[in-house]
Amino acid sequence: VGGTGVVARVGSGAAPVIILRADIDGLPVPEETPSNVPPSLVVEQSTHEGRSHACGHDGHAAMLLGAAKLLTSAGNEDPGYLSGGTVLLVFQPAEEGEGGMARMMAEGGLLTDKATFGPTPSSAFALHIWPYSYAPTGTVLGKSGPIMVASSAFRFVVKGQGGHAA
Repeated sequence: VGGTGVVARVGSGAAPVIILRADIDGLPVPEETPSNVPPSLVVEQSTHEGRSHACGHDGHAAMLLGAAKLLTSAGNEDPGYLSGGTVLLVFQPAEEGEGGMARMMAEGGLLTDKATFGPTPSSAFALHIWPYSYAPTGTVLGKSGPIMVASSAFRFVVKGQGGHAA
């Protein structure tokens, strides 16, 4: 959907419909494990030179796959499990650049192709790993309404070691 996006539908196909979204794009940032991290703790690294999931998108995808497993696991086949509703599991590419959800809607009909995706979703939920948060480990932060919903371009100069922010 919209290039490399994927949408899975779980539930009855009827309203209410909600979206659970995870961004899945890799970034043109080299994989660099800090020298103070023991090799035994390095679980996975990018196999594509000069690219990585530098801000946790691999974690986002893993969490959405976990939600998919919970929603479709044994014992949850009963349509009443989702109260007769539908969950769209959206694996969205291009969160950091052009495309993303806008492309999935325009080219893939994510919100308009009723035959494929069902009724228009009433809400969407996403998260973003924020490893440099001021909140203690194990804390979940949130707010009512939109947050982290735009991508803007600007120029600035940073001197020092490379990094990434979304």
